[in-house]
Amino acid sequence: MGSFSIVHWLVVLLVAFLWVFPIWKILERTGRPGPLALIALVPMLGLVLLWWIALSRWPAQEQRGADTNLVPRP
Repeated sequence: MGSFSIVHWLVVLLVAFLWVFPIWKILERTGRPGPLALIALVPMLGLVLLWWIALSRWPAQEQRGADTNLVPRP
């Protein structure tokens, strides 16, 4: 057993970035704090976080007075 190389750590950081960054942007667009996306780094909590985003009311929609349907108005 040896120590991890720099390449290993770069791959870990890349995968973490590719997982957290989109969730961060989604949370910001829904009106929630972006750093909440760091929870996604904990195993299984990332899945719970995605379900919570999908099924909860979005504060950004409520602030604009938008209704719950996702069809854009002409």
